[in-house]
Amino acid sequence: MIDELIAGIVLFKNFILLTLAAGIIGSLLAVIGTRKFSWNGRARGVYGFLINRSDREAVCFAVSLLGFLFVLSSVIFRVEMELPHLVFLFLLAVAKAVAGGGGRVFLRDLLNSILIFVALLVGNVLSGYLRETRFDLYVAVILGFLGIFLIVYSAYFLLKDMEEQS
Repeated sequence: MIDELIAGIVLFKNFILLTLAAGIIGSLLAVIGTRKFSWNGRARGVYGFLINRSDREAVCFAVSLLGFLFVLSSVIFRVEMELPHLVFLFLLAVAKAVAGGGGRVFLRDLLNSILIFVALLVGNVLSGYLRETRFDLYVAVILGFLGIFLIVYSAYFLLKDMEEQS
């Protein structure tokens, strides 16, 4: 039982490290950005985004950010997709729906989770082809564009969720 739990955590090691790094960097940037606060300064945007948020809005934003960081870590570190990754994406959609997203947001996030998982699986197949069969420049370019598309696609929905929260 403990071995299975540890094996599941090891599957997400790159995601955990990237999330930790993003949290530390984001916290430092927020502290530096709001250190000298004035209503006419640039820090007003950061402060305005964070103030007067309900707990539900904060959870929805955090879940959206976790989804983006998951896709980013999966693309950057070329993670082999397995069933726990699909379950994680599904749990993110459920968490956002429970936190106040509603049924429409749940269906959208569920569909996006499935599409992202399938696209990451396609990336795994292309990567395996390049490694085990033969290296083809066109396949490598397609794999690169797929990774860029997935990052932009996830960033779009992160920004869309941020817009809906404000």
